[in-house]
Amino acid sequence: MLLAFDRLPADALSIVEADKSILGAMAASELATIAERGKGACVVEAVQLLAEKKHDQTQAVRFARASGAVTKTAAPVDQFKVRVGKTVWCDFRRAGKVMRIEFKSEEQAQAIQAAIRSHLESLALGNEANVPDRNS
Repeated sequence: MLLAFDRLPADALSIVEADKSILGAMAASELATIAERGKGACVVEAVQLLAEKKHDQTQAVRFARASGAVTKTAAPVDQFKVRVGKTVWCDFRRAGKVMRIEFKSEEQAQAIQAAIRSHLESLALGNEANVPDRNS
């Protein structure tokens, strides 16, 4: 655990050396691991907040983990309803690579499943002919 201090980024280590009481071995170990995962700047900022007494050790570790985290943005949703007259026959939704078709009954879904599968298989066979041979 004590070796964890040596694994901290240099800037964070200099802050800790100014007041060694701000950071314990367990928190240092966790922060060092976070820094090794490429978030060194976040660790330095967390240690700075710790030195300024704006965070305790637990909050500093949590801050370093969360800072700079990649957040996924939701894929735009494409949706429409298939109608027969005024009655909705099915709802269709697509977000990114995922498609969902919702029918009013289990029977409708089962009946359409075979047709969809057959169509997808024929599309896959057609695409297979257009894919260049990887071995050549």
